[in-house]
Amino acid sequence: MMFKHVSDSHRIILATKVPHDFSSSDIVAAFSSFGKITDTLSLQSKQQAFIEFESADSAKKCVETYKGPMRLYFSNKSQLVHKEEPMASRVLHISFDKLKYPLIADLLLTAFMPYGDVHKVLICTDKGANYALAEMDSVESAARVKESLNGQSLFSDGNRMAIGYSKLQELEVKEQSDRCRDYTVPFNENVGVEEGLSAQELLEEFKAKMEGLESGGEGSRRAEAKNLPGNSIEPTTVLFLQNVSKEVTVMNLFTLFGCFGNVDAIRLLESKPGAALVQMSSKEEANTAKAQLNGCSLRGQELSVSGAKVKEIYRTKGTAEFKDSKGKRYYKPGSKNCSNVAVVCMCLRSRLVKFCM
Repeated sequence: MMFKHVSDSHRIILATKVPHDFSSSDIVAAFSSFGKITDTLSLQSKQQAFIEFESADSAKKCVETYKGPMRLYFSNKSQLVHKEEPMASRVLHISFDKLKYPLIADLLLTAFMPYGDVHKVLICTDKGANYALAEMDSVESAARVKESLNGQSLFSDGNRMAIGYSKLQELEVKEQSDRCRDYTVPFNENVGVEEGLSAQELLEEFKAKMEGLESGGEGSRRAEAKNLPGNSIEPTTVLFLQNVSKEVTVMNLFTLFGCFGNVDAIRLLESKPGAALVQMSSKEEANTAKAQLNGCSLRGQELSVSGAKVKEIYRTKGTAEFKDSKGKRYYKPGSKNCSNVAVVCMCLRSRLVKFCM
């Protein structure tokens, strides 16, 4: 084991190449056999950790005899200083490890929007390292993003995220660009919107472009990027809608999708104009609605319906709840009325869409 030679009076050692999923308790368990540990400090985004032993002999024994995947060095620190954790905020700080693909704001939008409305995203650079700031619509939405995506990667082979709260309470975007987005004001340069791509398809398209793949049609691009996270996710009851006309209301969607099953909730995504989430009561109903309505013309615009990555719509402000609505066609499963209701056939679909609008 190689290590820097310093005074034996040092009781603090630095561990590098620490696994991302290692917590403070995991670090204590890994090194407590060398002596009593009095404090630890984890730097997950850098895959590093500081371990403070009660005695210098224990620290020396650990550095000289440890055999494992991590690298150990004596530290020049005399004590560990813990920075005060920022209070919960709707602004998130995202640092990246294994940054294989360039960052653009819309990629974070597609990753975060299933957990709440994204208001603003900034991509920043500090001392050559890229990080991002994302402002959500509420502290609760930010907490869901942090809990669900901290330690996850935007791609299966890179762009791992370490997500924490920022000390900032809001972000200021002075101009719109690929690295700075204010989704609370309208603009016409959203990546993927013109093509009607879903969030997962946007990631696939972006990775294909970054790798210089030949654009041999949409099917070939998806095949090249089939190892991306999300492609193997099982179908859920939630559908992701794109290219929804501004004239379409929540009740229009409830009536239309209600023809193919029970609609539990609907949310129009304010941060992404023309997008919405519809939650059905079962996967079968969601698959039927997707098969029947994907590609249909809605108020003069071709509707895109795909499976969402989330298992349910978070009940935030702006979510319309229909779980106990008596306006459902299939309100009482097993009843005579319910058993007599048939799924609308394809030949009547165009008339059905006009009726629901």
